[in-house]
Amino acid sequence: MRDKMYTEEELGEIRNILTGKRKLSNEEIGTLREEFGKKQIPDYIFPFIGLFVTNHDLYRGIFEDERAQKYSLFGFFPETFEMVYGSEVSPEISFDGGNRGLIGIIKHPKRNIVIKPIQSNREPEIAKIADELGVGPKQYISLDGFLTEQFIEGDLFSKLKCERKSTESMYNLGRRVGEILKKLHSGEIYYNDTILCDDFGRSHVIIPEVLPAILFDYGVAIKIDQHPNFSDEEVYNFARTLPMVNTFLGTNPSQQQIQELVRQYRPKLEAATKEQIMARDIYFIEEGLSFAASRLGNSIAQPFSRGFKETYKI
Repeated sequence: MRDKMYTEEELGEIRNILTGKRKLSNEEIGTLREEFGKKQIPDYIFPFIGLFVTNHDLYRGIFEDERAQKYSLFGFFPETFEMVYGSEVSPEISFDGGNRGLIGIIKHPKRNIVIKPIQSNREPEIAKIADELGVGPKQYISLDGFLTEQFIEGDLFSKLKCERKSTESMYNLGRRVGEILKKLHSGEIYYNDTILCDDFGRSHVIIPEVLPAILFDYGVAIKIDQHPNFSDEEVYNFARTLPMVNTFLGTNPSQQQIQELVRQYRPKLEAATKEQIMARDIYFIEEGLSFAASRLGNSIAQPFSRGFKETYKI
């Protein structure tokens, strides 16, 4: 185990490998294939594998570093490095996964954060706006290709406990969700995945003990300020939340099939007005409220809907 922190120069090299800023040559890639092609690589070292050819001594240092073995890449981010290598109290870490790939959740007396790969090019921009509007998690300095944000503990809307399902609580939650969408839509952000509750019990609305409810995970959100000019990625994100398309994507389509999907849906997205696009967020809320009512009790629907309509003004 290293008895001192990495130098700034070493940190720069490590982060350039993690973010892909240091591009490997064909010769370097060939060397890696020769060395690791038939070997099983420990999960923790895989993100640093490029260092094997760019700075072998640094690679060996990380390979033998017990803290790197525990935290992997998540120990080398701007918000975590001092916690991991410069604090008397070691942070707790847990891992999650899904569409994004590996996610790290780091808990420390200083702060609790989550680090996750971005899902779309404009996600950092959108997440920052949501933070500034007070409707999404606080955003911290990160590395290119990743979000580092506040990890918020609380109850998902779909799993609210009995004491938080009163008529007054549901009314106030409805008002809060209406306020969230009104602010996002005023900022020309279409969230595109406003899940209160789905048939699997998932939700994108979390209610902390003290802070107001927030909407988290802006991976498929679309900034519609450049309407009707959308990137292929934005058209794909628009389409992928549609039920039929979501089912199609579950069949693991080829890249060519995805490109055809984008081609088919581009005219539909370009023809829709901003208001029509954002109206789908309202549809998702109504659909999710129906799922939530079947899970949490029918009595939640009316007060939530009343509060939502009062603040969103529909």
